[in-house]
Amino acid sequence: MSDVAALLDDGAWALAESQRAVAHSCRLQVATRELVLTYRPHRVRPISGGSCQIPTTDGRGPDDFRARVRLLVNPHETPKLFSGYSTAPGPCDICGGEIARGAHEFEIVFSALTFVLDRECFGLWQHEMVDIGKRSSEKARRGPVRGNGGGGRIRTGA
Repeated sequence: MSDVAALLDDGAWALAESQRAVAHSCRLQVATRELVLTYRPHRVRPISGGSCQIPTTDGRGPDDFRARVRLLVNPHETPKLFSGYSTAPGPCDICGGEIARGAHEFEIVFSALTFVLDRECFGLWQHEMVDIGKRSSEKARRGPVRGNGGGGRIRTGA
C-alpha cells in the first residue's frame, strides 16, 4: 500500500506543478502582450495630428484610440483576417468595449500579434492600413533621392 500512497503523492505534486506552470505561462502571455503594445510605436509611422503619447490601459480619449490604432498597424506584413459573429463576450483590443455575444467581430492575425476588434474599431484600423499603404507606394513611385556632390538633390527613377 505504501507504493500506491507514494504514487498518489507524486501524482498530486505533478498536477500541482502543472497547474502552477499553466498559471505562470498565462501571466507571461499577458505581460508580453502589454509589452508589445507599449513598446512597438517606434516601428510604425505616427498618424498626422495624432498624439505622441504611449497609450495606457485606462485612457479612453480620442488620442488614446489613435495611439492604440497606430500600435496595431503593420505596413510590412499582410495580416490574416477572420470575420464573424462573437460566440462569447470579450473586449475590443482598441476601445476596450465589450463585444457582445452574436455581435460582429474581426480577428486580425500578424505573425507576432493577434487582436480582436469590434466593427467601429476595425473601420479605423482598416483606414490606417490603407493610408499607410498609399503613403509607402507614393514614396516608391518617387524613387530614391541621392546626392550629386554639389549640395543639390537629384531624384532618380521616373
